[in-house]
Amino acid sequence: MTDVHKAGRRILLVEDSLLVAMEVEAALMDAGFEVTVAANRADGMAALEAANFACAILDFDLGDGDCTPIALSLHQADCPVAIVTGHATEAISPHLLVFAQFHKPILANALADWARSVTDTQP
Repeated sequence: MTDVHKAGRRILLVEDSLLVAMEVEAALMDAGFEVTVAANRADGMAALEAANFACAILDFDLGDGDCTPIALSLHQADCPVAIVTGHATEAISPHLLVFAQFHKPILANALADWARSVTDTQP
């Protein structure tokens, strides 16, 4: 990843549930964002090599592990991160407690509102 501040309106969404990913992607696109969707940790890590992101929304549990490596890589690049989980906060790695936390179920529009708030993007 290079300069995250040049990412503009590009958001990384890592979610292993196809229906949830489609709903959140639609809400983000309706809010004017360009969305890169990854369905697992490996694809999420690959996306980090291919593009810069203004922020990221990461499901905690992914098919091939949790989102910790993605979140920490984004954090090193000074990129805002939101973790979405169905787990209790105590089940989340302490390394991830510095990120915004959303608990499932959550409305997709609430995630779009968060993205707007951290990217200063007006509707």
